[in-house]
Amino acid sequence: LTCLSVWGNKVGDDGARALADALKNNFSLQTLNLLSRNVRDDGARALADALKTNYSLTCLELGDLCDVDHDLLADIDARVDRNKLVGSSAFTALRTARRVLMLH
Repeated sequence: LTCLSVWGNKVGDDGARALADALKNNFSLQTLNLLSRNVRDDGARALADALKTNYSLTCLELGDLCDVDHDLLADIDARVDRNKLVGSSAFTALRTARRVLMLH
């Protein structure tokens, strides 16, 4: 699975936290489309935390109508932008090594 869209669903902070937990151990999802008015700071903070260790997500759509702190959105954007650099061989090697370690 490389793209997941839950647009139009009432994801809310609880759903965003559940998705964030899944992202911590996911290495294939590249696009997550939430587009939810119900995601607020708590849910966005969980997603930002998940992006500390997730290097595969290169597109995260929260939508213009979400009620999230501007600095928190900027943090998420910066982490997603970092992930766009993952295509370099150094990051690919790091990601592969991490997968191997997680399997053992």
